Amino acid sequence: MRARRSCRSFQSRDLTPADRAELIECIALSRPSCLLGSRPIRLEYVATPLKVWPVVGCRAFIVAIAPREYDRLATIDVGRCLQKVVLHATKMGLGTCWIGPGTNQDDAARNLGDRFDPREDHIVGVCAVGYESR
Repeated sequence: MRARRSCRSFQSRDLTPADRAELIECIALSRPSCLLGSRPIRLEYVATPLKVWPVVGCRAFIVAIAPREYDRLATIDVGRCLQKVVLHATKMGLGTCWIGPGTNQDDAARNLGDRFDPREDHIVGVCAVGYESR
């Protein structure tokens, strides 16, 4: 936890296949162990640049999704699950940056494709993840 810090500038390159696989596995495993509430939440990996502020050069994002009608516990669940993934990414040597209001909702939804239903889902925020620029 002490090693984790927010990264705003990323190398403009994709994650290696090994890093990507490990991150996706961590995302899949984080949800069941984090939930406090009964509302379904999920984290989705997107391997494309999204329109977000304040990061530069990032090519991979984790999109945090809650139900359209969500409550306080669902928001806490999103934060807990995403924090678990962020700490694991830090351990892997990856940089991360949580983004809430700086998320372009339309762009994120478009890049999720059929993994996002605007009638059922709400994007709480995204997390940029990648290799820090030096």
